[in-house]
Amino acid sequence: MATAKKLGFKKGDWALLKGTGWAAKLLSDVHTGTPVAMVFGWETEAGSVYAYDLVKIPYDEQVEYEYRYADKVRGFKTPLTIA
Repeated sequence: MATAKKLGFKKGDWALLKGTGWAAKLLSDVHTGTPVAMVFGWETEAGSVYAYDLVKIPYDEQVEYEYRYADKVRGFKTPLTIA
C-alpha cells in the first residue's frame, strides 16, 4: 500500500485531489495510506484522504495556495476527531 510519505509528501504539504482538483493541506498521518488533510472544496473540511488520490504540486504553487487559503487555515480552530 502506498503511503503519502512514500509518495514524497510531508506534513504541511499542499496537494490536489484526483478527480475533483480540490486543494488539500496535509495535517498529519502522512506515514499511512489515509493521511488527515484539510480539503478546500465546496466546503472547508478536515478528514482522511486516500494517498493514491493526492497529486503533488510544485513548491511555488504550494506557496500560492498557502496565501490564498491563509484565512481559512487560521480560522479552522475546531478540534479534530479521528474515528
